[in-house]
Amino acid sequence: MWAEPWKRLSLKMESAIFGSTCPINDLKMNPRTLRNNEELFEYLVQLGESLQVHQKSELAEIVNQASRFASGSASEFMHEAQAALELVKKDQPEYLSIDEIKDLEGVITQIREAFQKIGGA
Repeated sequence: MWAEPWKRLSLKMESAIFGSTCPINDLKMNPRTLRNNEELFEYLVQLGESLQVHQKSELAEIVNQASRFASGSASEFMHEAQAALELVKKDQPEYLSIDEIKDLEGVITQIREAFQKIGGA
């Protein structure tokens, strides 16, 4: 379904960013671990829907806007995703479940670590 934009991302870039052997963890015990930018895209869409349900339309739109960068460069997409996720975190989201907050913090950490690996932001 979303395969075409992901063909533009080099496997080398994805591997450098997220690692090639990151397993998906049990969400009830560990924060979400992303294996590639497609999973980051899917996470952003899911989070945007959750924010909409919690009547956080402005934050939902910011997260959805970040997901639209998925078809561009990997670093630009990750930068926009990180900025959007930081805004959600800054909102101190009591409306999210504990697992959702762990996922949010975990994804932000993964993006930061990915940028450190490639010498980015």
